[in-house]
Amino acid sequence: MLLFSGPAAARMKGVVVEPCLVFLLILVVISSNSGTCVGEDDVQCSNAFRCGSSNLNLKYPFWGGNRDEYCGVVLIICEDQVPKISIHSIKYRILGWDNTTRILTVARDDYWEANTSVCVTDYNNNSFDQTPFQYDYEGLVNVTLFYNCSSDSLPNPIITGSAIHCGADPVYYALGSLSPLPGSSSSCKVVVVPVFESNYNHSLTSSNTSTNTNTINEALKSGFKLIWTGATYEECRTCTHSGGECGFQDDTQFRCFCKDGPHATSCVSVTHTVSIVMFSVSVIYQAVFLKMQLLPTILFSFLVITILLNQISTSSCADDVHYLKCSSTFHCANLQNLSYPFWGFSRPQYCGHPAFMLQCTGEVATVTIMSESYRVLEVNDSDHKLKLVRTDYWNNTCPTSLRNITIGCTFFDYGSDSLNLTLYYDCPSPSFLQPDSFSPQFNCSVNGTQMINYFVVKNMLENAQNSISLSERLGTCKSRVLLPILESEAQVLETNSTVENLKAALDNGFGVDWDANNSLCDECQSSGGYCGYNPSSTEFACHCRDGSFPSTCKSGE
Repeated sequence: MLLFSGPAAARMKGVVVEPCLVFLLILVVISSNSGTCVGEDDVQCSNAFRCGSSNLNLKYPFWGGNRDEYCGVVLIICEDQVPKISIHSIKYRILGWDNTTRILTVARDDYWEANTSVCVTDYNNNSFDQTPFQYDYEGLVNVTLFYNCSSDSLPNPIITGSAIHCGADPVYYALGSLSPLPGSSSSCKVVVVPVFESNYNHSLTSSNTSTNTNTINEALKSGFKLIWTGATYEECRTCTHSGGECGFQDDTQFRCFCKDGPHATSCVSVTHTVSIVMFSVSVIYQAVFLKMQLLPTILFSFLVITILLNQISTSSCADDVHYLKCSSTFHCANLQNLSYPFWGFSRPQYCGHPAFMLQCTGEVATVTIMSESYRVLEVNDSDHKLKLVRTDYWNNTCPTSLRNITIGCTFFDYGSDSLNLTLYYDCPSPSFLQPDSFSPQFNCSVNGTQMINYFVVKNMLENAQNSISLSERLGTCKSRVLLPILESEAQVLETNSTVENLKAALDNGFGVDWDANNSLCDECQSSGGYCGYNPSSTEFACHCRDGSFPSTCKSGE
């Protein structure tokens, strides 16, 4: 034991520190040691998902848009001012969510957007296998739709008068409970969509086609219920009851985000915290003031260590959370090291531009432009270029819907290295086109109809004999679709117009230039910031160490 004697002891005895003063110093140290960014996760995850005029209070388990990935486990998007969720490649509109019962009300997006709800081109059935969402069977019945059926091949329960016409093709339907329909015919395309029983109308068995169509449309658009069965439901309920916000840390570990930082399951109450502080002060008082004679040295050391720890904590969390989040790149399917203007998957919306959201599924990355889906094959960030291919034409020359679409808009435009390829569908017999001088033909079946088709690039017509007459004859084909392809692929087709080269030209895509406030982004990056988006103002944002600004960082660093 170290003892002081003589002058040293006299100096120690000459130092007097009032207990009230020391108690005040301890409180100051405790309050000053709370970091400047404590509770940022709590603030971020307390915000509900923002989308248009929606007030559905979409919080945990959801993330996306203004909610960081660590705030949930289920990605949702805002598309056309409507919150949507994709489950097993089927997109659903979110119509309702109850945080208490975990009931999610959704409607099939494809059946919502069709002019007549049942008239869709892809016959996909709902599937919620191996997902945290399952049917809430209470109050639901099935609408079962039969496509591409002949009347003599219909299952027994179907009434042939129960049909809705999609062009020339009738769609037959049956109503029943949520159980497999007996007698289903393998020759038909069968799609089962649940609807609320309250929208069930026995008049659907009538012969009034107009009434039937309207009733089914309304029923499909009213949606159906799912229940979230996620394993962290009980933990989240405990967390929210304690005043916290649910989320995840390190991608796998549930955390309750509180005002004083993340906790395992719940927030520590104020009463409990005060009790701990008072107990600690009592122990310090007894140990220091009643028994120890080295108070000045101990107190001084305690203050110095605390101040140093506080400075370390402050410096480590001084950077703005948006700045930190947007400073890293992300991967999407086969695309690596992506940054602004792209977002999606693990990257929040405020790090990108709303028009550049990527869907990442397995090895496939897609982007939606003017409500149409494209595969993203390549991204050239330095030149602001993309290579895309229409999703419906990927590995396919004969999609079910033959239509022309364009990407020409504010943010995207065709690249200078792209040319148009024209596909002519359902043409007269080959003899009318002088096959000796013109032979770029491909055959396929669309909706069960065998067709003769041709593909043409500009120079192929110009080099053909009697090109004017040939162009007129191609004009007699029933459908024509223009598709952009790379100029290099067009040159291959001009010299060797085989079906294999046609498929390769389509799958290799076409070039696209993008402009997502490119000049503003350059200025932001030059000032030391990271480009992004402000969901509140719907404007460009430059995310900097000390906050987000309209164009550049204030410090210019």
